[in-house]
Amino acid sequence: MFHETSLRVRYAETDKMGIVHHSNHIIWWEMARTALLRDIGLPYSELEARGVACPVIEIHCRYRHPAHFEDELVVRTTIMEVSPVKIRFAYEIINPRTGTVVATGESLHAFTDMVTGKPTRLNKSHASVWQTLLSGGKAYFMESQG
Repeated sequence: MFHETSLRVRYAETDKMGIVHHSNHIIWWEMARTALLRDIGLPYSELEARGVACPVIEIHCRYRHPAHFEDELVVRTTIMEVSPVKIRFAYEIINPRTGTVVATGESLHAFTDMVTGKPTRLNKSHASVWQTLLSGGKAYFMESQG
């Protein structure tokens, strides 16, 4: 199952050729990722209030088809993997009108302490965050995750 975030391409997100600039895909993934977390009851602001940061440590994007000004797009987000020390999301940006896949990719995030910046284990130091991810996020795990 996946979480869906809808958006409309703004003029400022296009380049001189009238195509969405490649950097925007990563920004849209962030929008979709934070929307998924908010929808499972774990807004990113709450993570930070509990002393947990979730920095990107790896990101991959495959650009498959251009998007243009005013295209309506959907970002589908799935939790591929979650452990006490990291979480991996998968993304697919599609144009629902045409069925075209615009881009696919994934991002890997570490859980770190907001004060020290050092890695932290959620199941020990932040049990409630860990439980929310496991219970609320279950609907968005990839099929193999359970």
